Amino acid sequence: TRYWRDWSSDVCSSDLLGGPATAQFFDTTAQDKAAPYVLRSLAVIGRTKMNPNEGAKLALAVLTDAPDGTDPHGIYDAFLANKQGPDALSKALEGATLPQAIALVGVNKASSSASRPEGLVAALQAAGQLKPMKTALTPAEMEAMMQQVATMGDAKQGEAIYRRVALQCVACHAIGGAGAVIGPDLVSIGASAPVDYLIDSLLEPSKKIKEGYHTTFVTLKNGNSVAGAIAREDANELVIRDAVGNENRLPKAEIASNQISPVSLMPPGLTASLREDEFIHLVRFLSELGKDGAYKTPSNRFVRHWQALMPHPSTRDRIGHYGSKIFTEAVSDYMWMPVYATVGGAVPVGELPDVQGRGKNGLGVVRSFLDVKAAGPVKVKLTGKLADLELFLGETEIPLPDQGNEAELVLDVKEPGKQKLTVAGLKGYGLETFSLEVLEDAAKAGLLHVKEF
Repeated sequence: TRYWRDWSSDVCSSDLLGGPATAQFFDTTAQDKAAPYVLRSLAVIGRTKMNPNEGAKLALAVLTDAPDGTDPHGIYDAFLANKQGPDALSKALEGATLPQAIALVGVNKASSSASRPEGLVAALQAAGQLKPMKTALTPAEMEAMMQQVATMGDAKQGEAIYRRVALQCVACHAIGGAGAVIGPDLVSIGASAPVDYLIDSLLEPSKKIKEGYHTTFVTLKNGNSVAGAIAREDANELVIRDAVGNENRLPKAEIASNQISPVSLMPPGLTASLREDEFIHLVRFLSELGKDGAYKTPSNRFVRHWQALMPHPSTRDRIGHYGSKIFTEAVSDYMWMPVYATVGGAVPVGELPDVQGRGKNGLGVVRSFLDVKAAGPVKVKLTGKLADLELFLGETEIPLPDQGNEAELVLDVKEPGKQKLTVAGLKGYGLETFSLEVLEDAAKAGLLHVKEF
């Protein structure tokens, strides 16, 4: 593993990327099916940096062999980061085929990139025989789609699709308070909105906009302008929340004009990367929200707001000496990203970034905070494969049973205030999800929003 990491660093070094010998080395390695997939991927990336057209010729065979239909080492990213990369890969895809899963990964990455190369998106859809969703349906097509949602839609698969980073659903919407606040909370959308409304809202966001979520254009007297939804307003100030969640506080005395647009904050085309069957699953999931059953947000006080640790080069070596306590330390260059629990309160471990543990083990590491009002015992319940979980209060590990899937625990809080909880889960050995439920009322232990961390 150390050799691969060092080799990767050499590949990315500009000193190495130059001569015919290097090009030949990359070509041979990428085409060697007996070589580890990581080396083949890095060879494609190195060749792409030298010459995107030559890298594209190698990429198709390597992507076809991708494990589990994923791009773990960033072949697509290498093309998207290169000015000539998207065109080179598009050209190589002409008349070629790719497995649907890996083609869809490419579509999602290209669709969410800064340049959003439409030619590459189209080429990947053709190569993977992906059927993109139409942006508008005839009455007959709408009727057929509603029937498919009812008979073929799978809400469990739909929730997984909803949670995909590329779709940006969680980045804009909350469900029962878990998620962002740019768009409306979807906690009861299935119980209050008919299926055709949901379909229209996904395909044509500006066709039906919930009150309060129109785009407001504000022009200031100094000529600057701000666009977003009105978060709040009083006699002296207008607060506009923009499309990435930032709040802009505008004194009314500085406003020249204020105009409401018939355009939704939700951009069109977000579902364009979905196959029709995936779109059907997504609509079925949304249609179940708020109805009695698995997708009605339970009243249990689950910890729903978390931050996940991004991979860090020091973890593999340090964990061998100090154990998982390293994840509780205030390391200045640790990077944490927001993640949210599912409707049922669980954290899917497979969705978490792969943090390097001992040997070849991968870990998912998350943290959250409680606002504890007074020192003393705080009861919580941890659910999941306990043998593969570790729980810390601050830097103190909480002992867990060696077996079982559920444990009620008592946290010994020494002083009131914000308390950090860290969970490390071992990947690849049967741990699919975990949940942490606070068994105290809000007067004793408050749940914090990720923005309050």
